[in-house]
Amino acid sequence: MTGGNAARRDAPTLFDSGLQGGAARKLNTVKDKSSDLEPIVPSESLSAENNRSDSFNEGEGAETSMKAADDNMNYQNADREQADAEAMEHNELTTMAASNRRNRTTNLVSAKPVRKRAKLVGKVAKNRKTKNKVVVKADANERKKAVLKRKTRLQIDRIKANTPLATPFYVETGVEWNHTNIDFDELNVLRSLWELPAACHILWLLQSPLTLRFYNTLLEYEAALLKPEESPVLEDVFTKLLLKKSERMCLSAGIGLKYEWWNKQLRIYYLDMYDKWYALLRKAGERVPETFSQDEDDDDSCIGVSKTDEQVDVELTDDEWLTLDILKARLETLGAVCPLKHQSYADLSIELRCKILLNLCEAVIDDPANTEYMRQMEEDDLRVEPLGNDRAGNLYYFFPQFFEERRLYRLDPETHEWGLWVKGDDAFRLMFQAIKEIRGRKISGEQELLNHLEVIVEQIDDENEARARQLEKANRLAILEAIPRKRSLRLQVKQLEILEKHQEDLKQQKEMSKEAIAEMKRAELLEKVEREDEKEVRDFEREARRLHREQLERDSAQSERKERWLRRTEKEEQEEIFEHVASMEESKIS
Repeated sequence: MTGGNAARRDAPTLFDSGLQGGAARKLNTVKDKSSDLEPIVPSESLSAENNRSDSFNEGEGAETSMKAADDNMNYQNADREQADAEAMEHNELTTMAASNRRNRTTNLVSAKPVRKRAKLVGKVAKNRKTKNKVVVKADANERKKAVLKRKTRLQIDRIKANTPLATPFYVETGVEWNHTNIDFDELNVLRSLWELPAACHILWLLQSPLTLRFYNTLLEYEAALLKPEESPVLEDVFTKLLLKKSERMCLSAGIGLKYEWWNKQLRIYYLDMYDKWYALLRKAGERVPETFSQDEDDDDSCIGVSKTDEQVDVELTDDEWLTLDILKARLETLGAVCPLKHQSYADLSIELRCKILLNLCEAVIDDPANTEYMRQMEEDDLRVEPLGNDRAGNLYYFFPQFFEERRLYRLDPETHEWGLWVKGDDAFRLMFQAIKEIRGRKISGEQELLNHLEVIVEQIDDENEARARQLEKANRLAILEAIPRKRSLRLQVKQLEILEKHQEDLKQQKEMSKEAIAEMKRAELLEKVEREDEKEVRDFEREARRLHREQLERDSAQSERKERWLRRTEKEEQEEIFEHVASMEESKIS
């Protein structure tokens, strides 16, 4: 079999070289090979051999093309075919060489060509092994390239099949923002931030312990962040997030302090946080941001540098390292320098406003009371998982808390791009219909997304049916009430009295508007804060008077003790004088 392969590989060389220039030597070699193969191959006519040789050449070309297409070819069958082809080729050459035998000697076969043939066969066999190794490596590379091409083609096909879901299923018409002056560019940026739904999710979780009024639409929070100075929503949120628990309980849900107050408290809060962070960085020997050192005075900065040089080798305690890590993780998202140092909250970019809101919400979660409260909640409420993914691999997130205006957000896992994809009941129906019409087998996660969308659409239809039934019932009641009925005079008078009383109550409630109630609540809180401050002042004065009185008492007691000591001393001196006088008199008498 090896000889057959070697002969097949040498055959093209023989055909290409022809019978010119050293034909005798080539014919001798051909004769030697043909003499070796004569016992194996039966003799046939030259025309039949030519036909078989042509058919072999055609089969060889087909075999070569199959070998390029298929990496797992059966080499044994190929070797068998190569041996047959080799025999036919050498028989043809033998016939061609017989015409020139008259110019050759009778002894054409010698030992030397046989030995040369043996060496040639061994060399060809060695080359064949080397070529087989090269072919195996080439096949492996081709296999890898084929796999990559197949994956790329599969991804392209999936993206092409996912074309119905490639664009958002809503168009911002601005109807919701009628009679409001907002920047739609900022609105688009805000809707591309995942921090807003994350912060609102935390507010939903802590609405009870923080006494917050939670809104069932993200539209309210978007409007609040776009216009923070005029928003009662942010008044409620930031007031409750910044106040202590005892102070927070004085305000009911939905009522907070004005923008000027919570903006000032927010600035103080973050300046203190950044000061603690810088102090720990100095103590740990790390570099403080240059912008912070530039804001300090020259003398203070020199002192700070000297202190830093002295404190490089100071080791932080475990608690200080933990505090440093917490502050670093919490403040790095806002920047190396406090964003509220030179700007108010309303002057910041929309990204920073949203990040500060989320940062403050995450800080409130660290409160042990809030942490314990959240441990009692269901895990499904604490964690937001994607509904599924489409054929291109994009993840879709749904927040069921905002049921009055349902939204679906999309996250691209490669670019990490977050965006609003579905908004409104009609948009959910359109997306459900689009993903339902995509042909082909559903991939992992795509069927889950389809099932969730089906459930959401069913809920929307049920709510619409219930709303239609309630409207129909209200219409029937209105029609029945409009029908005149016979009533006694006493009942009519009583009904009129009830109606007048109801109108008076409505009038009073209208006079006491929500703004007046909120202002009253704010005034009560401020009065309480002032009373507490006055109480502290009175306590301080009372303590000062008590200390003064005690000091006076101590002084008076000391003066009394001194007077008693003086009187006792004078008395003792007088007694000594009397004794001395008495002793003198006795001495005179004696």
